[in-house]
Amino acid sequence: LDQFWAQCEQTSNCTVQLSQLESELPKEWFELLSNYPAIYSDWKTMESIIPLDSVDGLEARVALFKQSTQQVWGELTHQLFADQFAHLDFTISAKALNLVEANEFTLHYHKLMAQWQGKAEALNADTAAKKYELAISLLPSSFSPTELASIKTELQEIYLDDSQANNIVAREQQVAQQQQTVVTYHEQLAQLKSSLGVLRYTS
Repeated sequence: LDQFWAQCEQTSNCTVQLSQLESELPKEWFELLSNYPAIYSDWKTMESIIPLDSVDGLEARVALFKQSTQQVWGELTHQLFADQFAHLDFTISAKALNLVEANEFTLHYHKLMAQWQGKAEALNADTAAKKYELAISLLPSSFSPTELASIKTELQEIYLDDSQANNIVAREQQVAQQQQTVVTYHEQLAQLKSSLGVLRYTS
């Protein structure tokens, strides 16, 4: 839709192109294409005023967002926003992972992905490696470092081959080293400032 209007406006022949497409498109899609600039403008306005902050709970916010899109985009809403709705619905489903015990996380995640396998591409989880990355992003912050390390090992055994697992471990070690370097730098900087303070005081 964006591409069509961008191209036809460059060549100043939108009316001609629309007339050529009228017989080729289903009525509802042709009406959407014809009115797209105005509808898109209405949508940007709607997006800016959706009172998401006034609604408590992720489920209620998602419902409000869907209702708002329906008001603007009409009967084609679910086709136009299919991937975005899938992400939102998956996020709601994934909240359940915050309630499971650490030793059951991998099992529940595997069941969750089985339920959503038809939407794997929309969720950017259409390969084993991507499923691993998604699982890592969903790990609850309440798990201890030991529990997290154990779960990561389980997930690597399920979703990654040896080469991928080794690359992940190497990358995590590199990040940990960089973080430690930053911590050490700040500690040394604090010590230096403290020493300078003492020197000023004694002088």
